[in-house]
Amino acid sequence: MRLKNFLLAFIFFASISISFVIVAPFLILAFGITMQRNKAIVVGSAFFKTLLPILGIHPIVEGKHNIPKGRNFVLLSNHQSFLDIGVLLHEVHPIAFLAKKELFRIPIFGFVLRFIGCIPIDRADRRANEDIAERMAINIKKGFNYCVYPEGT
Repeated sequence: MRLKNFLLAFIFFASISISFVIVAPFLILAFGITMQRNKAIVVGSAFFKTLLPILGIHPIVEGKHNIPKGRNFVLLSNHQSFLDIGVLLHEVHPIAFLAKKELFRIPIFGFVLRFIGCIPIDRADRRANEDIAERMAINIKKGFNYCVYPEGT
């Protein structure tokens, strides 16, 4: 069972890496021209909608009917595995995340995080995060939805 999980994780990360190298430059160019965040999120959702079944992963999302229609929201979730973000992008969109600031330093990936509205969290300096609630409130008024993993650092 551990070997199967390892292989799935390897294939998943390899697929994302290959996709980023091949597809991301074209997507960034297209989105850079149109500057339409929702189109980027739809592409991300479609990516995971295609990738997860290929990997044999068929997520079951409970409580999706509780997500408010016609207004923005903050979703609190447990971070159980590396697949959580992909499942959320697949099932609940548009959505952005609070993410550790180190992820924003990764070329292309950091751009995508910023573009879809993710907010960096400094896990080493809590004072650097004092304005997070204000930033989220401003973005929610602009139409953003957020996922927060409360047990994270």
